[in-house]
Amino acid sequence: MNLRQNRNETARAVLEGRFIRSVLERESAELNKRIDQTISAGGYSSDFWKDKSMTIIGSGNNLEYRHKKQHRFADMRTRNTKEGKIRKKSSMTHNRKVYGSLNNLVRELSFGFTETVIEDMKSLEIDNNS
Repeated sequence: MNLRQNRNETARAVLEGRFIRSVLERESAELNKRIDQTISAGGYSSDFWKDKSMTIIGSGNNLEYRHKKQHRFADMRTRNTKEGKIRKKSSMTHNRKVYGSLNNLVRELSFGFTETVIEDMKSLEIDNNS
């Protein structure tokens, strides 16, 4: 591999990393907004339900979603206890939103990095440097 090919591959890898980071930032903001809307519409108004965070870790290729374990139980319709099975109102505040957005995220990361996106990112980089 000559030096020019190595530079081109490195530049493409940098652009791909920036693309991944921007997609993760956008999707995490949208997911957080959808969850907050569902929580407020469902009557969960305490700070307990707002205690969650999404952060991009390391070089920007990992999205970490932190929440309390109890948030996942809000989606359950039944709960097994010592007295038996208890039926309760389910609210679909967590699981459907999170796993639904994962499909969008995978699709965008798999098919979104096109030559058009690369050219747009290069033009933005040139504009920022001038």
